[in-house]
Formats: sequence, C-alpha cells, structure tokens
Amino acid sequence: MVFSASFSMTHPDNRVEYDIWFTSSDDRALDFISSMREYNLGLGNDVLMTPRFVYWRCVDCDEEMINHHCWSNGKYCAVDSTNNKHTGQQIMLEDLREKCIAKKNQEKWWQYMWYIHAMCGTNIDEECSKKGHEFIDASYKKTMDCVQRSFTNFDKLDQQNFEQINSMIDEDIELWKQYGTGKYPAVVINNVTFRG
Repeated sequence: MVFSASFSMTHPDNRVEYDIWFTSSDDRALDFISSMREYNLGLGNDVLMTPRFVYWRCVDCDEEMINHHCWSNGKYCAVDSTNNKHTGQQIMLEDLREKCIAKKNQEKWWQYMWYIHAMCGTNIDEECSKKGHEFIDASYKKTMDCVQRSFTNFDKLDQQNFEQINSMIDEDIELWKQYGTGKYPAVVINNVTFRG
C-alpha cells in the first residue's frame, strides 16, 4: 500500500509570513516564543513574524472589571486569571510596547522577549520593560511614543471613554475574528491558521 499526501499553502512572495497570537502575561506563550527564537533567526530574511495579541470586548462588565482590565468603557479588555499582579490595562500596555519594538526591529524584539521572559517571567511591568529596553539598546521613550501614536488621544486615555480607539488593537481584533482559534498561543502561517 502506498500513501501519498501533499500540503499546499499560499505564499504571495518568497518568504514565510506568520503571526504568533498570545498575550504578554501568558507563560505558555513566552515559553513558545523562547523556543521559536532560534528557528526564526535561522531563517533570516526568508521569514517575517508579526506578534499579535488577543483582546476582548466587555461593555456589559461591572465597573470594577472595566476600571482595572479595560479601556474605552469595555471596548478593549485583557484579563489573565493566572496573573493577578497586573491589571488588564498594564497587560495591554506591554502588548503594545512589544508590537512597537517588533515593528521597528524584529531581531531586537526576539532579544527583548528572551530577556523579559528570563528576568521577569510573566511579571512584566514598566520597570521590567525599561530594563529590557536597556538590554536591547533601545529607547523606552521612543517605544512609548509609538504606543501613544496608536491611540486617538493617549494623553486623555480614559477607560470610560468609548470613543477612545487604538489602531493596533483594532487591527488585531479584526484579524482574530478572521483567523483566531479561540485558544492561544496560536500561529497563523501565510494566512492559514495552524491547529494542533
């Protein structure tokens, strides 16, 4: 008996493009990213990775939940029941910092992720992030400028202001609707969701 199988995947250019879906407070995701680092770096310019983050909408949540874990009156929320040291708002800020680092320099993003995971585990606060920036020789201020530019009005960021929008979070929410598995960490390779 002969068995033959083929796997086809679209590839619009000559590189593999993949998204890693996770949240910065999830140790399983950080373990996965640490193990992927050497493979990704070994592929060089033949691969493009984009970090993506999972957010929830919870406009009917109670006031305490919204005040600690959401922005824009429940439009953007991040809750990790395994990480009670940080609010969802703090988790989202770290997610956005990581997106900004990756947009500027992928190699430094991998170094940053390795460092913060090794030094802080899932306890990634502002102080840990600043140390991570020092480690990769990057400007924390420039990263926060990038975070601020992703909001319509960061200076007046208010969890009760439903009109407050964030372009990077909105992009991830739309893509999660299209490719999301309902579970994370997850990987989407050349617009195909990998399961298993």
